[in-house]
Amino acid sequence: MKRMDRVLEYVRQVTRDGAGGVTAAEVAAALGLARSNASADLNALWKQGRLEKLCGRPVRYRLPPRAEEGTAATAAPCQLPPPPEDPFQEMIGWNESLATAVKQAKAAVLYPGGGLHTLLCGPTGVGKSMLAELMFRFGLRSGVFRPDARLMTFNCADYASNPQLLMAQLFGVARGAYTGAVQDQVGLVELADGGMLFLDEVHRLPPEGQQMLFRLIDKGRFRRLGETKVERTSKVLIVCATTERADSVLLRTFKRRIPMVIHLPPLAERTLGERLKFLKRAFRAEARKMNVPLVVLRSALEYLLLYDCPGNVGQLISDVQLSCAYAFLRYLSDHRVPVTIGPDVLPDHVRRQVVGIRQRRRELEELLEPYPDGMVVQLSDVDAPDETDSHLFNIYEVMERETRRLQGRALSDAAIQRHLAATVEAHFRHFLNTVQRRYQAGRQ
Repeated sequence: MKRMDRVLEYVRQVTRDGAGGVTAAEVAAALGLARSNASADLNALWKQGRLEKLCGRPVRYRLPPRAEEGTAATAAPCQLPPPPEDPFQEMIGWNESLATAVKQAKAAVLYPGGGLHTLLCGPTGVGKSMLAELMFRFGLRSGVFRPDARLMTFNCADYASNPQLLMAQLFGVARGAYTGAVQDQVGLVELADGGMLFLDEVHRLPPEGQQMLFRLIDKGRFRRLGETKVERTSKVLIVCATTERADSVLLRTFKRRIPMVIHLPPLAERTLGERLKFLKRAFRAEARKMNVPLVVLRSALEYLLLYDCPGNVGQLISDVQLSCAYAFLRYLSDHRVPVTIGPDVLPDHVRRQVVGIRQRRRELEELLEPYPDGMVVQLSDVDAPDETDSHLFNIYEVMERETRRLQGRALSDAAIQRHLAATVEAHFRHFLNTVQRRYQAGRQ
């Protein structure tokens, strides 16, 4: 039986008599699960309509009462807030530093005849992928795409060293095109017919792939790899993303064929107010995943607002996650809530690279005036955990599981802390190195 099915069966047994519901902690204890896993499964079942969530703290779950059973509700079920009418409102800065970009994106999607192919430009971590997804959702809401249309995403860098495989993924393969091609293969261009194809890091597309893409843009026609006589059609809105400089040869070539070019600014060119909103959202996400309240000390907020962040929003969020992971280590041993995020748990590079603190002191004071003692994130302030939460959700799960395992081996608290700290470091080192490599590549 799958874990989620075990969770559902347990809730069914406990609440079948109309009881007031069970908490994630109770489910975890009864089934021997990590609390994070129990919380994720309960919320997934709630979103599927198989469980009902009851408002209050702690949140409780039960089977949805059936009208014919006549069971009286013991608490009011929670309701999901309605999504914004404009999907772009989910993007921080949509009506501030990104106002021009959002207007361009809407114009590209709504342009008569199926929209304008678009090139998104900006350094790593500025939100190009998110903007592309919001363009697709805006197109669905606006009726530009049919309801069953799909957004297909492809990162050209993943196959840059194998041009043949790259083109096979994009355009498909005819049987016999090369050794091992024993059957026809549909490519992403066909799968995206009637919808959108998002090509990330499009500057890594090889020359042969560029020519095939330009033909698709110009004529709406393409061939699968290995086809010579059959010509196929696909009506697809193409959105590309690149970190290339505006004066690069590739970018000039794309500009000739892609009429809409949208530039997204780096984090350093956005306001401190927007950066604070990113921090609020990131810390709320971590409180949700840890299922414990947080307090971010004012001194830590100042560091996070002013440090040089070459990886932009992506790195800012990762640094918040790393800070929370270190704070969670302490929580696993002392169980003190709220979990405190102070300068001591910030990554070293955050504390070392603070710039402009004197010049921006007045702006900083005004911005942080509502937080004299720090930013408090209560569980009542955050949304329900999402089963699609990022990789750090698994880090908290691993940390809890490892703590129980090591405690069973009678290790000291200090030894457990060292082991878990090494686990966290290893998890994030790869990401930070990747960010640095991409940043350096973008400056060359």
